Amino acid sequence: MSVDVVITEDLERELRAVIDAASGGLIEPLWAGLEGVARDAASAWYTQVDRESGRAGHIVTELVIGQGVSVLSVGSTLLDAAATGAPVAAIVKRPGPASKVRVTRPRGSPLGAGEKVAYHKGDLVVVEVPNPKASQDRGSLLTGLVVAPGRAVLDRLIEDGTIGRAIQRRIDQGGG
Repeated sequence: MSVDVVITEDLERELRAVIDAASGGLIEPLWAGLEGVARDAASAWYTQVDRESGRAGHIVTELVIGQGVSVLSVGSTLLDAAATGAPVAAIVKRPGPASKVRVTRPRGSPLGAGEKVAYHKGDLVVVEVPNPKASQDRGSLLTGLVVAPGRAVLDRLIEDGTIGRAIQRRIDQGGG
């Protein structure tokens, strides 16, 4: 059995401040960085797919507090939850490297690299061209737009000393 409690923005802000203080100031820089990842991912999500179902692309940042552990995460869920009512992870693949799209051009137009004539249509020619949305790694949108940028945020916070300083503050407070 589980219970979900919805809190107001004011209470959420206060709780995050308490958790941030208890973590030695680590949560706020992480939250800010991951919120940026979520915002960027949400704006780029549907620019990299050929078919839009509208079922995925809901990018969320959440802080889950449990006994002995808290998890700050960014992820994508399906907007229409599973039959159980629980959110379902969205796995959306970008078009692969061999993916082609068809474009119409005037007859006699020069062909570019990787392009070929599919068929002629009067004064026009339909050409198959490499899909501009294709990925070389056949990666999922979640990996490319959320996981990798999220790791970059964490790497940046390690490199600039934010995480080290937060750990030291926590140790100095007697919580180490």
